[in-house]
Amino acid sequence: MARVTLRTDSPEGFFQRARQAAQKADAGAHFEPGITLTFENPARLASVLSAARCRLVNEVMNAPRSVSELAKVLHRDRAAINRDIRLLEAAGILTTERQRNPGHGVCRVVKAAAPRIELTTVFG
Repeated sequence: MARVTLRTDSPEGFFQRARQAAQKADAGAHFEPGITLTFENPARLASVLSAARCRLVNEVMNAPRSVSELAKVLHRDRAAINRDIRLLEAAGILTTERQRNPGHGVCRVVKAAAPRIELTTVFG
């Protein structure tokens, strides 16, 4: 996946972009791989991307990390990190995979869903 785009827009704007994409598809146009997540307003976007979650995403953008490493680096409780990872994974911003951790069993490694995450918001 090339990028994840987070944006705010009205339902009309969302459907207008969807119509334009359908027209491009009908014409056989090439689409760059990616995901666009559209939120109805900046407040809803902010409820998903709190300051703590932004720090978490930023840390994972630098390098994939285990949940334990993230808790240590971000000085946060593992349970809180796990909650945030589940929410961000459900939103399509992060991914996780289980990896063997020799001598310690299995750990969950957290990665960004794409090497680039764009944030677009419009007020008004």
